[in-house]
Amino acid sequence: LAETAAIAGRGDEALAGYDDAVAFAERTGERYYLADILRRRGELRGARGDSAGAEADLRAALDLARAQGARSLSLRAAAALHGLLRTDTARRELALEAGWFPDDLDTADLRAARAALASHAAG
Repeated sequence: LAETAAIAGRGDEALAGYDDAVAFAERTGERYYLADILRRRGELRGARGDSAGAEADLRAALDLARAQGARSLSLRAAAALHGLLRTDTARRELALEAGWFPDDLDTADLRAARAALASHAAG
């Protein structure tokens, strides 16, 4: 529901939904989707101008995805963090995550990550 609310432009409702999902994961210990939920909440916070909240969520998402060995989720979290911060540190995080994947693997997330890395290096 949170994602649907976010797509529909109902930011407050979306944030409340993500907050509920995070609270549920903390209460039950069910953390399978938590990294992705944190990333999505972080992206929404960033889009709404809450850079500090966005960064905290994205770093938490990245840390959790790494701890879970969820490479695709860690790539997405690192890409979102790089998109938010545009710093050399965020670029290194993204390069580290993208580096886990074979060069010949071609997914939408990897294409976007590689393009962001190339853009950062050029700019």
